[in-house]
Amino acid sequence: LSLTLAMAADLIHEGIRAFTESHVPIVAAVHGAVAGGGLGLMLTADYIVASEGAKFVSRYANIGLTPDLGVSTLLADAVGQRRALQLLLQDRTLSAPEALEWGLVAEVAADPASRALEIARFWLEGATGAFGQAKRLVRSGADRSLAENLADEAGTIGAASSTPNPKARIP
Repeated sequence: LSLTLAMAADLIHEGIRAFTESHVPIVAAVHGAVAGGGLGLMLTADYIVASEGAKFVSRYANIGLTPDLGVSTLLADAVGQRRALQLLLQDRTLSAPEALEWGLVAEVAADPASRALEIARFWLEGATGAFGQAKRLVRSGADRSLAENLADEAGTIGAASSTPNPKARIP
């Protein structure tokens, strides 16, 4: 059973990597309870809109398991190590307003699906390439030195400046 579970986790983790490494911004709408691996899947999104009644909890340790689906990394990136450990070690449940305060979600809305669709439309109607590059720069920046990030930013903004989007949008 443990080998099968490890193999399944490896397969699912490929999907988690694909979402987080994608140059396409991802928005998520969250309703109800988000627990365990659902946190990891949710945290692959770049912008998260939660319903007013959403709840967030880990529950891993309570059932004798360790985090998977990127929770150990993505949760700490979103809320910091101390708060991540509170969720993982104390069986704490966060309400939607608490999740917003912690930085686990970007906003709370009465209709998160409609709000998420509005955000997605904004990205699609805007400078889509720039949004994707901004995501890439932020996601990859945590693993590199400032000098490497500055060089990447310089190359990225230089390449973007020759595209039609900024020429049409900058007065």
